[in-house]
Amino acid sequence: GRKSAEKTPRKQQPNCRVGFCGCKSVGEKPHVCLVRLARVGAQQDVTRKAAALIAKSKEASHNQSHLKEESMIDGTKMLTAKVINRVQELGFQDTSRWLWSHVDSRIREKTLNIETEAWIEADELGFEAECHGYEPISYANFDLAIEHLTIQPGEDVFLDYGCGKGRAVVLAALQPFKRVIGVELSQQLCQIAESNVERIKSKTNAGSVEIVCSDAVTYEIPQDVNVIFLWNSFTGSILEKVFEQIRKSHKESPREMTLVNCVPKGEEDMMASLPWMTFDKIVEPRFFTGVEIIFYRVEAE
Repeated sequence: GRKSAEKTPRKQQPNCRVGFCGCKSVGEKPHVCLVRLARVGAQQDVTRKAAALIAKSKEASHNQSHLKEESMIDGTKMLTAKVINRVQELGFQDTSRWLWSHVDSRIREKTLNIETEAWIEADELGFEAECHGYEPISYANFDLAIEHLTIQPGEDVFLDYGCGKGRAVVLAALQPFKRVIGVELSQQLCQIAESNVERIKSKTNAGSVEIVCSDAVTYEIPQDVNVIFLWNSFTGSILEKVFEQIRKSHKESPREMTLVNCVPKGEEDMMASLPWMTFDKIVEPRFFTGVEIIFYRVEAE
C-alpha cells in the first residue's frame, strides 16, 4: 500500500520572556507575542492610511483635471464672446490686430525668456491707495512709444518710473541707450525685474541696465537722465511729488528732456497742467488699446 505522507510539525512561536510584553510563558503551547501583534497591527494601519491617501490623491487629481478642463472651456467661451463684441464695436481689422498683439506678446516673452505678463493687485503688494497694482505696458504700446523717440545712441539715458517686473526696462535695454534705469517700490517686483534683466544680458544694446528698489517720491533722478517713461503706476499726490523730483533734477542740471506719459483713456493727464512742460504729441495706437501715449518736452534753460 501507499505510505502515508509525513506531516510537517507546525513551528511554534517562541515564548515571550516574562515581562517583555506583559504576557506569560505558556510552556509548549503555541504563543504569539503581544508586541508582535501590535507591530503587525501598526503595519496594517499604515497600509490602510497609505491606501486612503493614494485614493484621495487620485480623486484630487481627477477633480483638478476636471476643473482645469472646465476653466479652459469657460476661458474659450469668454474669449469668443470678447472677440465677437469687439468685431461688432471696432471692426474686423482692429480685432485681428488686437488678437495678433496677444499672440506676439506670448512669442516675445518666450523669445526673450522673461516673465512679465501676470498681473498683481495693489493690495497683494501692500501698496497704498494712490499706487496701482502691477499691470505691464503692452508690447504694442511700448513699441509705438519707442518708434516716436529719437534716440541718440550712447548719450540718452532712459528712466522707467514704477518698472514692475521690468518689461519696459527690458525692451528699452534692447535699444542703444547709454543707460536704462527702472525704479520700483516693491522688493518682490524688483527681484523679478532683476531676474528678467539678467536673462536678456546677452541681447542688450544699452551701455548698462539697473533696477533701483526705491520710493519714487524720494528717488533722486540722476542728472544725465533725459528720457522718462511713466505707465500709470501711481496718481494723485504721489505723481505730483514725482513731478517735483523731475523739476528739481532739471533745475540742478538744465537739459532737454522727453517725457512719455501713458494714460488710460478717460483718466486725467496731470502733466497737461504743468507750465514748465511743453506738450509735444499724442501717438495713436494701430488698434484700440484704451491707452493714450502722450509726449512732453522740457526745454534746456
